[in-house]
Amino acid sequence: DDNDKSGTLRFSDGSLIHNRSASTEKHLQSLHVRYVFGSEIWQWPNGALAMSMSRMKAAAFASKAIYESQPGDVEGQGAEFWKFYLMTDQREWMFVCPNPECLHRQPFLWDYIRFPEGAKMVEGWDLEAVQNGTTYECSKCRVRMEDNDEVRTMCNEVERGAGFVSTAKAEKAGYVGLHVNALASTSWGSLAVDMIKAKEVAEMVGDQTPRILFKQQFLAMPWSDDTGSMVVSTESSDYAMDDPWEAVC
Repeated sequence: DDNDKSGTLRFSDGSLIHNRSASTEKHLQSLHVRYVFGSEIWQWPNGALAMSMSRMKAAAFASKAIYESQPGDVEGQGAEFWKFYLMTDQREWMFVCPNPECLHRQPFLWDYIRFPEGAKMVEGWDLEAVQNGTTYECSKCRVRMEDNDEVRTMCNEVERGAGFVSTAKAEKAGYVGLHVNALASTSWGSLAVDMIKAKEVAEMVGDQTPRILFKQQFLAMPWSDDTGSMVVSTESSDYAMDDPWEAVC
């Protein structure tokens, strides 16, 4: 029976859920709660994340906060969330190589995306060839994994050793951070086409927006003006690093 505009749900057992705006300082300061759930933190004003956590001080011994978001910028919009993640134990999703003679556990990295040979032509990229022929290379045994859901499912099976692995020591006890990108669940060929198109827009009209979205939403990494390695074809194809630049871009 609560007012629709109150943003509060009251349950028969006395529990309350408050749905508040992180962009309104009054909303962040007027409550004392045990649990905080925050979504899309990259869009929150700087300072809002810390302020939301302070709502639990009255029951800190029995409180929890869970935040989920894509990254924002290294500095500026959304920077607070990424800096907060760096305070955690930074658990990276690790998959297991499907090669039974390897079984190396490793994170999904764009550096190991391999474009099909011949997909780069004088007049541009053969996007159909990229879509259908892109593979992922194991960082240890160098086996090329086919781009299909069956392979990705095998790579991500927890029974085979896949899972989140800590890569750092948390700055505070209980600070757990989980990081995973689209390579774990999305067609590598489809992502490769998205990357190429984003790079073309940046080169033709100077609009960096598609590249920013690709880096933040698909690779789950923060954006900065000097972040360009994710679109360097020599790092994500069969081309040799010392080939002439004009021949590979």
